[in-house]
Amino acid sequence: MFLTISFIPIAHKLGRNLNIIDFPDKKRKIHQKPLPRTAGIAIALSVILTFFFFPKEKIIYYLIPFSLLFFTIGFVDDTGIKIRNIYKWLIGAGIVLIFSILTPFKIQELGNLMGFGKISMNFVISLIFSIFAINCVVHSFNLIDGIDGLAGGVSFLAGLSFAFLNFRNSDFYLACVSAGIAGASLGFLFYNFYPAKIFLGDAGSFFLGAMITGISVFSAKTGYGGVKPIQAVLILSLPISDMMWTVLRRGFTTKNIFDSDLTHLHYRVFKKIKSQRKTVVLLLALSVLFSLEAIFLENLPDYILFLIFWINFFIVGFLDKIFK
Repeated sequence: MFLTISFIPIAHKLGRNLNIIDFPDKKRKIHQKPLPRTAGIAIALSVILTFFFFPKEKIIYYLIPFSLLFFTIGFVDDTGIKIRNIYKWLIGAGIVLIFSILTPFKIQELGNLMGFGKISMNFVISLIFSIFAINCVVHSFNLIDGIDGLAGGVSFLAGLSFAFLNFRNSDFYLACVSAGIAGASLGFLFYNFYPAKIFLGDAGSFFLGAMITGISVFSAKTGYGGVKPIQAVLILSLPISDMMWTVLRRGFTTKNIFDSDLTHLHYRVFKKIKSQRKTVVLLLALSVLFSLEAIFLENLPDYILFLIFWINFFIVGFLDKIFK
C-alpha cells in the first residue's frame, strides 16, 4: 500500500509529461477534466518490488509475467495507439493459451456444481475453457473501470477475501500475494476515490484483473489454496455478472458485443442517482455481500453455492433493470 501511495505522484507527473491523459468526452466518459491514466504503472511497480523481497515460489513466476503481458496491451492503448476491443480479447486469449500450455495456470476442476460429483476436465477441454473463462474475467475488470473507485475497490475487496480464505486454508504464500494486491489497490484508492486525481488506465485495470484472476485460479486449484472454485466465482460475482449481462444485452439487440457503450451497471446507476460516490458505495456494498457469501457459506454444498451465484447474477440484472 505504502509503495503505491509513494509511486502514484511520480506516475501522475509521468502521465502529464508523456501526455498519457484521459480527456473528457460527451460519449462515455463522465469525468470533467483531463487526468493522467498512469496509475497502473505505480501499481505494477509496487507489486513487483513487494514480491521481489518475498521468498520466491513458482506461482509468482507465473502471475507477474502473465499480468505484465496484459499490462502491456493496456499501456499501448493508453499511449494513444488504439487497439480494437476484439483484438485486445484475441491477444488476451493468446496469452492465456501460452500460459495454460506451459504452466499449471489453467482451470481443470469446477467442483460439484450440479450435485452429481466433481466436474473435472481433460487437458483439451481445460485449455478451451481456461482461454474463455480466464480471459473474460481479466477483461471484466477493464469493463468496470468506468467510474471513480470502482475497479480499485472491487480489486481491494477481492484481494482481501482471497487473503482471508487462503490464510484460513493455511496457504500463507497465496494469502500474502492476495494481501499484496489488496494493499496496492487500497493505496490507489487514496488517489482514485471520487474526486479522482488519477486513473488506472487500461494498463492498470488489465494488470489488476490479471493478478486477481490468477490468484483466483491458483486459490481454487488442487495442491494450492484449497478454496472451492465456486467461492472464487462468488467473490468476483459483480464484474462477472456485469460482463454477462452486457454481452447478453448486446447480443439480443444485435450490437457488436465488443463495442463500448453506456449500458454497464455503474453507468446506469450513476445516470439515475447523479453521484459517483453514491454509485460506487452501492456497488462496493454489493461486492462486500458477494464476498461474505464466499467466506461464511463455505460449508454449503457446491451446487447450493452455484445457485447462490445465479441469485447474485439476477440481483445485478434486477439493479440493471430498475436503473435503466
